[in-house]
Amino acid sequence: MAITRITIENFKGIADRVEVDLKPITVLFGANSAGKSTLLQAMLYLRELLERRNADADRLQASGSSIDLGGFYQLVHGHDLDREVKIGVTVAVSSDGFPVIPVMEMYSFDSERSRDFADNGITTASTIEIEVTVGWSKLQQAPEIRSYAVSLDGILFAKLEAESAQQCFLVKCDSEHPTLNSEFSLSYDQDEPPAECMALFDYLNEKNTTREELVAGSECKVPVYSRSVIPEWGKPILPPFGGSVFWEPKLGEDGFEEYQNYAQAQFILSHILVGGGEAVLDELRRIRYVGPLRSIPDRNFTGMRSPKEERWSDGMAAWDSLYKSAMMSDGNALVMETSGWLNDSEKLNMGYNLESRAFYEVEDESYAMYLLHSLAANPEDDDIAERMNHIIKDIEDSPRTVRLNLRDLSSGTIVAPCDIGVGVSQVIPVVVASIDLSANTVAIEQPELHLHPAVQARLGDLFLEAATDGGEKRFILETHSEHLMLRFLRRIRECGEDDKENFPSFLDDVSPEDVSVYYIQSSDHQTKMTPLRISKDGDFLDRWPNGFFEERGEELF
Repeated sequence: MAITRITIENFKGIADRVEVDLKPITVLFGANSAGKSTLLQAMLYLRELLERRNADADRLQASGSSIDLGGFYQLVHGHDLDREVKIGVTVAVSSDGFPVIPVMEMYSFDSERSRDFADNGITTASTIEIEVTVGWSKLQQAPEIRSYAVSLDGILFAKLEAESAQQCFLVKCDSEHPTLNSEFSLSYDQDEPPAECMALFDYLNEKNTTREELVAGSECKVPVYSRSVIPEWGKPILPPFGGSVFWEPKLGEDGFEEYQNYAQAQFILSHILVGGGEAVLDELRRIRYVGPLRSIPDRNFTGMRSPKEERWSDGMAAWDSLYKSAMMSDGNALVMETSGWLNDSEKLNMGYNLESRAFYEVEDESYAMYLLHSLAANPEDDDIAERMNHIIKDIEDSPRTVRLNLRDLSSGTIVAPCDIGVGVSQVIPVVVASIDLSANTVAIEQPELHLHPAVQARLGDLFLEAATDGGEKRFILETHSEHLMLRFLRRIRECGEDDKENFPSFLDDVSPEDVSVYYIQSSDHQTKMTPLRISKDGDFLDRWPNGFFEERGEELF
């Protein structure tokens, strides 16, 4: 699964609703303070809403002190408390679908597809979108989460709204949603909705508290089993049937039909509203944010054994991961892969190896030191082999530490990360975040910071290799680098024109579908995001606002 689209309204500099499509690589260009960080901050705020129901967020879990939203008053557009903030995320659904919430046995309509749904949930949906609305409560004098909406394949399925702090309602539900029809239909010429859809409709009609006649997809008001519009993850969405989780057979035929409708509605609604929300939240949790100022580990650095997620923001989590890799008894694969990117002439070609060196802490008065002194005093000792074995064992039983160092390939000199040019130490967290398998979305601010123009260009190959290797990894890059952008265009052009004489052997084909570019600018007191399409020849199809890096022309001519 992967995040493919973000929708934002009334958040920070963005007023009117914007939709940003995320490709494997999404590049954000713009002047300082134009609003390039808004996209990432909106996603992290949505995570706060879904995970902690925190509408008044300041510091965020994924960013620590690097991002401070300042609370709702600061993040709502124009500090206008009459506005509602709306943030949505669309996720491409993998073949595994999203979690099936354990509820009571769903009534079977004796169809194979019904039974498959009971076991595996919806398998025909290609995308799911969660959108949350937050507004200001004048009564409580605090922000409140007002609605939670779920769409399948771009069409709204259901929406929850809060009536008070104690009760929420399902106010919209399309029981004949095309995705449900596709899931349950037994034939293409079926005149009536599938039985499962009818059962959901009948339940909604039975529990609707309004007096208006209900039709499929119309407004309704059905109580749900949650005090917040954000569902309780892992739990069914509807109240227990008849106030109890047990069905009594003595209900008779009418009671059984009512139970049948309830059980079907409970399963469908819980699976989509709760399971789908969990899937989206899981993708938001797999965002790695690397800020523009990456810290440099000190000379005696030892990685955190239980690193905090927020340490990615200043790059220290990358060094934690490298240290953990170096400490593993079965090898240091991450260190070696990172080193390969640093030294390979076809990759970053920075002239350094990253190496891990292990040390034992041997006490002055240890048994090993005693034996060494004894051998030094009597070098012809007949028991030298046995004594050496004792020495080795005692040393290996001593505390072991690891040092991460860099080796200058031109001179062979070994130096600590704090002893080299800042460019190398700044790029290592970028490399580690790019090849980190635990992250699906990697957001990096100014990945090119402190790097030579040639290395800035080669960074493009790092991102392309990670994003186009058949996985689901995506990058959001906030950058000012013309060289990075030109590398993306070059690789697209080489593949489009089938001119691969200088194309790296480790890269797959690159197409315009792999890279999206947005130009961010502030206009009329709000942030504008302009998409710039790329042709298969590696040229921009849309005119670059204010020219493409027009400063070059101004300086030259």
